[in-house]
Amino acid sequence: MSEVIATKDPFEINDNTNDDEAVLESYLQLIEPENTFYIDIGAGGRTTAKDCARLGPNLTFSTLKNSELTVFFEYNKSRHPGRSYSETDHLPNVVLSREKVTPENVNELLDALCSSIDHEPKLVDLDIDGYDFFVLEALLEKRSPIIIMAEINEKIPPPIKFTVKYDPSYSWGGNHFFGMSLSKLCELLDKHEYDLINLTFNNAYAVRRDKNPGLRTFTAMEAHETFYKNAGWEKHFGWNVKEGYGELLTVSSSEALKMIHGFYEQYNGKYELELGNKES
Repeated sequence: MSEVIATKDPFEINDNTNDDEAVLESYLQLIEPENTFYIDIGAGGRTTAKDCARLGPNLTFSTLKNSELTVFFEYNKSRHPGRSYSETDHLPNVVLSREKVTPENVNELLDALCSSIDHEPKLVDLDIDGYDFFVLEALLEKRSPIIIMAEINEKIPPPIKFTVKYDPSYSWGGNHFFGMSLSKLCELLDKHEYDLINLTFNNAYAVRRDKNPGLRTFTAMEAHETFYKNAGWEKHFGWNVKEGYGELLTVSSSEALKMIHGFYEQYNGKYELELGNKES
C-alpha cells in the first residue's frame, strides 16, 4: 500500500497508483476523523497471501480494528471479506451479514445491525455489481453518510446515464452488464448534495457537501476524462479494449448511446439508458 498523503489534491492522493485502500484511508483521515462508523455493502473477498491482512476490499485491518462499528454485507457465501476475518470475528465492532441487500431491505437491515449507533455513518462503500443505483437511492432517503465510495461501470462515459434495473432475481454474469455509469451516480449525488471528489478508474468518491473540508470537486465529465479516459485505462481494463468498449470514448454521445444498446441487446428491458447534461 502506498503511503497515505495528507493532502487535498486528488492527484497527489491517487499518487498515480489508484490504490483504493490508500486513497480511502486518506479521506478517512482528512474528513471528520473522529467518526469511525463504516458500512461496506458488497464486501467481496480476497484470498491471496498478499491480502491476508485486509478484511474488506478497501478498509485496512487497523482501520477496522479501531472502528466504532464496521458492518460488512456479502451475500455470496463462497466469498468473505479477506482471509483474516477470523482474526476479528471476536470483536463486537466488526459484523458480517450474509443477507442479500436490495432497495427494499437496505434500511431495515441497517436499522437492525446499527441500532447502537446514534449518528450517521462515516462511510458507505457500495459494490454489488448490479442494481447499485437503487440500493444507494433507497439508503440516501434515510441516511446521510459523510463519504460515499461507489463502484461505477467505468466504460460508459458522461453524459450517458446508465443503470441496471432492480430485479430481485438479478445476479451478475461476470460480464460487462453491471452497475451504473458515473453520470447516473452523479444524478443521485447532486440530488442529495454530495460533491464528487475523486475517481480511481472505476470507484467514485464523494463527500457530503456540508462536510467538505475544501476538497477539489469535479463534474462527472471532468472526473471521467481526468481519471479514466486520459489516465491510461487501457493498461487496467484489457477486457474493455478486447471487446471494443474503448470506441465509446471516441464517438459522439448519441452514437455511444446506440452502441451501448447494441452491446446490451440481450438485456433489453433490464436497464435504463439516456443522455444527460454535459455540464453535470
